[in-house]
Parts: sequence; C-alpha cells; structure tokens
Amino acid sequence: MIIQIEFALHAKIIKGLKFLISNLKNWLRDILSNKYSIGTKLIVSFLCISLIPIMVMQIVNFYYVRAVTEKKIEELTDANLKQTIGTLQAELKAYEDLAFQIITDDAIIDLVKKLNNQDISARVAPLSNLISKINTLSYSKKGITSITIMAENGEIAYYDKKLDDYSRSIWSEHSDLNVKSIYEQIIRAPWKTVWGGTKYVGNRGGENGFMFTLGRKIIDLPVNKPVGAVIIGIDESVLSNICNNAVNNEGTYKNFSFMIDNEGTIISFSDKSHIGSGIERIINREDINKVLGLTSGSTSFTSSLGRNKMLINSMDIPNTGWKLVNVISRDYLFKEISVFQNVIIVIGIILSIFAILSVTIVSKGISRSVRRVVKAMKEAESGELSVKVNLNTRDEITIIGSSFNRMIAKIRDLMDELRRQMELVQEATTKEKEAEIQALEAQINPHFLYNTLDTINWMAIEKEEYDISNMLKQLATILRYSIDRSNSVVTVREEVEWLKKYLFIQQSRFSNSFDYSIEIEETMM
Repeated sequence: MIIQIEFALHAKIIKGLKFLISNLKNWLRDILSNKYSIGTKLIVSFLCISLIPIMVMQIVNFYYVRAVTEKKIEELTDANLKQTIGTLQAELKAYEDLAFQIITDDAIIDLVKKLNNQDISARVAPLSNLISKINTLSYSKKGITSITIMAENGEIAYYDKKLDDYSRSIWSEHSDLNVKSIYEQIIRAPWKTVWGGTKYVGNRGGENGFMFTLGRKIIDLPVNKPVGAVIIGIDESVLSNICNNAVNNEGTYKNFSFMIDNEGTIISFSDKSHIGSGIERIINREDINKVLGLTSGSTSFTSSLGRNKMLINSMDIPNTGWKLVNVISRDYLFKEISVFQNVIIVIGIILSIFAILSVTIVSKGISRSVRRVVKAMKEAESGELSVKVNLNTRDEITIIGSSFNRMIAKIRDLMDELRRQMELVQEATTKEKEAEIQALEAQINPHFLYNTLDTINWMAIEKEEYDISNMLKQLATILRYSIDRSNSVVTVREEVEWLKKYLFIQQSRFSNSFDYSIEIEETMM
C-alpha cells in the first residue's frame, strides 16, 4: 500500500509537471519574443524563476505530506484494528470459555440427555434443574442477555437475564429468530464455536435490545453423539463498546468502526438503526467486494461516501467469520493540513502580489529609462545630433545614456572635422585642376618640338637626306622617352634601347670616330 501511495504521488507530480512544462514552453516562447516589452519579459522571468518554482514546491510538498500522513494513518489504523480485534477476541474468549464450561459439565450433559426422554413428565425435573443452572451461569459474565439449552428433541431450557424470566422466550417472541435453524447450524458445524449475527430482540429491561449469539453443541462423549446445543445470547453493546467512534459537534461520524458478518450485514454499530442493514448503506457498492473478498489479513482503500472521500480499512476477525471495518473521513483527517495549506496559499498570494508589484515598479523604471535612450537613438538616427539623454538613476541604463551622450558629442566633433576636411579637399581639388591646366599648357612645347622635328624629317626625306632623317627620328624618340617616361619605372631593355639611340646620335656627330659595345646578360634585361 505504501508503494502504491508513493507511485500514485510520483505519477501525479510527474503528470502535473509535464503539463506545466508543455504549456510553459509555448507561452515563454511567445513572451520572450520581440512582441513584448522588456518590462513584460522581466515580470515573466521573475515568475518563472521564483514564484512558479515556489508554487510547484508547495504543491509537491502538500501532496507528499498528505500521502505520508495518509500512509501513517493507515499504519496507525491497522495497529488500532489489530489492538481492537485483540481486545475483542479476549472478550469473546470469556464467553467461549463459559460455553465450553457448559458443554463439558457432566451434570448439564446428563440433564440434557434426560430432557431428550420421550416421557413428557420425565422432562419436568431436568428442565427445572437446567433453568436453575443457566440462571446461575448467566450472571458469571457481564453482557449475557440469555442462555438457551436446546435438546435434540426440540425441548428448550431458557433464561432471559434482562427480564429475569424463563417463560418469555425471544425465540417465540420474534419470528425472524429461528432457534431450530440456529440449532441445525450448530450441530452441522465441527467441534467449534458458531457465531450468529446481531438481531433485534425488542424491549428488554426498559431498552431496545440487540443480541448476537454464541453456539456450541453438547456431545455425549462416551458415544460421541450430539445430544443438544447451548446458545448464549450476548448484548450487542459488548461489540460496540469496543469500537471507538469519533463524532463531531454536528453529530456526523468522522472516524468510526463497525462490524459485519461474512454476508456483509452490519452486526455492530454505535447507531443501532444501521444494525441488520447491508454494508452498502455505508460503502459504495463497487467497493463492497474489496471488504467481503477479504478472507484473512487486512485491506485499505479510498472510497466516496456521498460527497466525502473516506479512507476505509478492514480486517478479518479470526474464528468468527466477521470483519472489523474502520472508516475515516479524509476531510476530517486532513482538516488541519488543509487549513495550514490554505494559510500558506493566502500568505503566498499576498507575497506574490507584493513581489509582482515590486517587480512591476522596478521594470517600469527600467523600461522608462530604456525608452528614453531608444527615443534619443531614433532622433539621432534621423539626423538630430543635438539630442541628449537625461537620466536621474545610477544604474547601468544611466551608464548607457552617458556613453550615448559622449558618442553623440564625438560624432558632432567628427562631423565638424569632416566638414573642415571636405573644405580642404575642395580647395585641393581646385588647385589640382589649376595644376592640370598648367600641365596641359606645359605639354604644348614638347608637342610643338615633336611636330617641328617631324616636319624637318619629312623635308630631309624629300631631299633624300636619309642620314639626317635617321638622326631626327632617333632624337625624337629620345625626347619622347625623356619626357614621357622621366618619372616612371622602366625595364633594363628599354633603357638599353634609349642608350643605343643616344650613342647613334653621338657617333653621327663625331663621324663614327668611336665604337661601343653593350654587355648585359639576357636574364637581366
């Protein structure tokens, strides 16, 4: 049962946590997205980090304490049932001993044998003696209401202790009390006590009486033959006094015990109107088999009784065919726990409201500062560089605002510097254009010289002065190379070609009065 309670508790907690996590996942995804403000995110984060775990722990703690308490109550109830049954067995044992004393009394056995005599007149004296004996024996034990000795032939010796009478027999006054059927049941039974369920026996000594019976057969040992039976009627109060019932101020049973026979008929209850009724008057029909199916040991389960949940424990009473059933209201059982839990919930709600208000105030302050910074950024984005963030707090948002103000100041300085640079660039551009014009003007003289040399060259060709024409070409080439390539990087091969043309002109000037040779490795060209 303990394992079942713990398993049910764990299953319930796990199921609840799975449901909570599955719903929180989508909810948090939406909340923490860009759809919500930072204030909302702070509040939700606070709820998830602090309040929700505390609430979950409170719920787990409540169910755990409830389950452990129920387990301990179940163990305590089992112990009480065992103790009650022990007390009951000790009480019933005294009546069994009385019955055993009667069935082993040789004088009583002889009187019962004489009571079986066919001669009616011969039965008078034995009957009178038996009544006298059972009269004395009925006072040997408190709780005895009557003693009946029935002979095999149906003759009855009866004494009613409540009425102090032997003539008014309950067997004749109540049609539902069939002494013959009880006698046959006792005779058919093995050598043991036969217990009979509680019956209403009417007004006995000024009060309504309920009686249960104990029966043993009387055997003539020499021949091992039943000669009769003894039936001891015992007041039902012997049973109900052993059952402890807790009744609240409204008269409602919150913790009570009762007894049933093997057919589910109530044989003992503090409320006598229940006696003789079926157990379905107390327990739901679908749960009856859990009690009646118990052949030995004990069982425990939870059932509904009207609108109330009841914890039901049942235990078999050995050698009687009866069962002792204890019913405890779960509301009664967990009343203090529920009250304490409600107090904790109220305190938790108050603290949660205070915490949420505090977080809301703090988050609004942070959001207000953030909105000021964001507004200033948007103005700066639109080109308004004179914007400034003014915050009165000393938190990180103020540091961001101050950094933003310094950044905007630097941007203004950079813009001013850029404006000055652009003015300088514009001035430099103007000078560059003037220099280009001067350069173009300077290019007019070389072009004039090239064209003049080219004209002289063609005049020399017309006059067939090919040496002069050749020198003019080499000179023009040297001039172009000197002017066009004066500031550029050239290869060794190009420089060698210029040198050859220069030497050609010099040879022509000095009438080929010298020779020259140029020695350069090909890889260096």
